[in-house]
Amino acid sequence: MTMKQININEVEHKLLAGDIIAFGGDNNVSKMIKAATNSVVSHVAIVINSPSNLSVNEDEIVFMEANFAKKMVCISTLSDKLENFSGYMWHLPLSATLRSDLMNSTDLHAFLEAQLHKPYDTTQALKSAVDCLDNFPFCKNGATYNEEDFREVFCSELVTGALEAGKLIGEVNASEVTPIEICQWEIFEPTYFQLQGEGTQSIDAYNSVPYQNSAR
Repeated sequence: MTMKQININEVEHKLLAGDIIAFGGDNNVSKMIKAATNSVVSHVAIVINSPSNLSVNEDEIVFMEANFAKKMVCISTLSDKLENFSGYMWHLPLSATLRSDLMNSTDLHAFLEAQLHKPYDTTQALKSAVDCLDNFPFCKNGATYNEEDFREVFCSELVTGALEAGKLIGEVNASEVTPIEICQWEIFEPTYFQLQGEGTQSIDAYNSVPYQNSAR
């Protein structure tokens, strides 16, 4: 696998619907998530086709995310995030085979539209990151285990649910998936891109793990 560091303001670079944007933030919450998951990734979002009612330039790259600061699922623009985000940012392009499948389906975008403005699920986000009690021996599922529940949504839960709805992956428990797990799934092109961050920072085990190994 190869990572390329690019300056998106200087190089023409395409991000397409279904691609994933991964983040490694510098704030305290991001640092906690990175420590708990032993990774450089604290947040993920998914690129979407720009809705017709969204007042942005037609060339603007937009994505859907469950935003901790805004406490809800929202649509964001890449230009705004590049200007205001502190930390690392990567573009993970969906594999050509899965992109072809996505072009024949509207289910991914329909799922995301249904999640828009739902509240951010802080409790499940923390429990998904801290899985040490998932298999506690005295009960069916431990104290840190999440049953799948989309009434409130956190970032990797949103992205996993969208990938599942679009039939780009099979059935997994979206409420148990962490940001780094998505980055490690074998669903991407071999080359990914660092869009922001000082120096070069790769993502461990990028595109190397079958999604079936995630929690169910």
